[in-house]
Amino acid sequence: MKYLKWIIIAVLTAVLIIASLVFIYFKANFLSVNTNFAETITLEVRDYHNREGFAVQINQEDVATLKKLFRGMAFGDSPACPFGSVALIFSAENRTVTLYPAGDDCGLVRIIHNGQNYYLILNEEDNRLMREVLEKYGVGLMFGI
Repeated sequence: MKYLKWIIIAVLTAVLIIASLVFIYFKANFLSVNTNFAETITLEVRDYHNREGFAVQINQEDVATLKKLFRGMAFGDSPACPFGSVALIFSAENRTVTLYPAGDDCGLVRIIHNGQNYYLILNEEDNRLMREVLEKYGVGLMFGI
């Protein structure tokens, strides 16, 4: 009976340690994303369809739309989607967050935080809304950036 008590304590301790390590691992690979702080959004495009890059300020109606889309948990991974030529820069007085929509319409958005890539998954409707807003400013995302 005495040994059974120690075995139970050892097993419970091992389970708690493993659960803690799993929690730490997954917590470290996720990033909470919320763009509500932004007062402005700048669309920055580099080397798009052999055109010179450009930057444009997003109007307030589209700012409200985009702020609603980019919320949730981003995961740390490395998908095969192309990123980089199109950036949405969310800004306020003391804070800036830059998001990079995937160029192949896969619905992923890359966020770089402390040198690590994170990816936010947009559902089909949110991805469609984002593409509609970007198309107003001359950017289509079906070009494999």
